[in-house]
Amino acid sequence: MSGRAYIATRKGLFTLQDKGGAWSVTDAAFLGQHVSAFSHDPRSGRLYAALMHGHYGAKVHRSDDDGNTWKEIAVPVYPQRPDDAPPWMCPIRNIEIPWSLHMAWVIEPDTTTDGGLWCGTIPGGLFRSKDHGESWELLRSLWDLPNRGKWFGGGYDYPGIHSVMVDPNDGKHITIAVSCGGVWATHDAGQTWEDRCKGLRNAYMPPDREDDPDVQDPHLVVQCPSQIERLWMQHHNGIFVTDDAGKRWDRDQRSWAHPRSASPWPGTRMTWIPRGLSRGVKDEERIPVGGNLW
Repeated sequence: MSGRAYIATRKGLFTLQDKGGAWSVTDAAFLGQHVSAFSHDPRSGRLYAALMHGHYGAKVHRSDDDGNTWKEIAVPVYPQRPDDAPPWMCPIRNIEIPWSLHMAWVIEPDTTTDGGLWCGTIPGGLFRSKDHGESWELLRSLWDLPNRGKWFGGGYDYPGIHSVMVDPNDGKHITIAVSCGGVWATHDAGQTWEDRCKGLRNAYMPPDREDDPDVQDPHLVVQCPSQIERLWMQHHNGIFVTDDAGKRWDRDQRSWAHPRSASPWPGTRMTWIPRGLSRGVKDEERIPVGGNLW
């Protein structure tokens, strides 16, 4: 992947190549389609792309030849809701959250398992594949959490899992982030889960619920490749960082930015795309101030 970058957009998946220090678009796949997730498996070189079709729904594709051709593979499928299961109602919008796939929001290789993949979805389900995406299984341990009843949608109507981080030294240690449902971690491959939200604050909630872990709104969380316990988060109310895998979060001095990638070397280097206030508008204009990037 050296000298190459992929950008997933609402209008397709674009390939960029570095040609002597100048980057240019060299290819486009799924032109005109909403590519909701993209992933590269460093072990096999396989590429994965999730599409959000307005009429046909969510689809997942895999390329085994460096993006020259794409094959449609399985999508995560939710089990049928039991007849005796009460409806899962969104506590904010008062709408029922369905047991069906709305969007595949993130696909993450499990580099500790051959063929392993994780997929985070809207409406808040985490799926695992052991065969390069040919089939998927819902982790019922997370789906059946009693706390899930307090999750709700942030930018979407339904809650969604947008960040999945696998410990490269321990494939049973996985951390996920939910909008809006906080940060959760497992050390036994998903059999049990614990929240990792201490130190986070939601200014949009009533004062007595600002630190409620089940309603925190992380927008994106990334993991440092060389210091696994260091995570960065763009939260609805600022940037937070942790050095103990989320047991305690501290506020960063930057107010609005998206962490895009962590340096592979030890230290605290991070690439940020600021979502600053172009004209002092809090939520409506989250764009880089003056077009500048950190």
